[in-house]
Amino acid sequence: MAAKGKTGTATSTNGNILFFYMPDVEDGEICQWYPSPFSVTKATVDSLISNGTTQDSGKSDAASSEAIQFICAEQFKMYCKAGRSHDAETQRKIMVMSDPKTQKRLGKTITARNMAKFGQNPKLKRKLLASGDKMLVEAKDRAWGIGYTAGHAMQI
Repeated sequence: MAAKGKTGTATSTNGNILFFYMPDVEDGEICQWYPSPFSVTKATVDSLISNGTTQDSGKSDAASSEAIQFICAEQFKMYCKAGRSHDAETQRKIMVMSDPKTQKRLGKTITARNMAKFGQNPKLKRKLLASGDKMLVEAKDRAWGIGYTAGHAMQI
């Protein structure tokens, strides 16, 4: 059975599930849209875009160690998706947008982005680690989540 949190999201009463969805509700810090500035080296991004294959880009070590600054994990994900499509114009647009919804629309890479997000933001890292062994479930989102609100999921 689910209990309603103070923000209207449901939390599991058995303690095994932590639902999250949007950044401005309970447990929203886990959401990919949550403001969480971090940086990733250009070399890492290039590797992710090329599906982890190593390619000689002809760039110097200094160029590949340059960092790209992201404002949230959603921006990083969409930037990489655009890169995989060789769409430099969309990558540029994603980097100048501050709204994750717009970034997602423009871009329509999980381990590396989460390592950067939570590794470089101690408060968010503590929040994630405090979830312990709970299953992290992105509620509502049909593409990346379970497609149900937390309350509905706990009823089925």
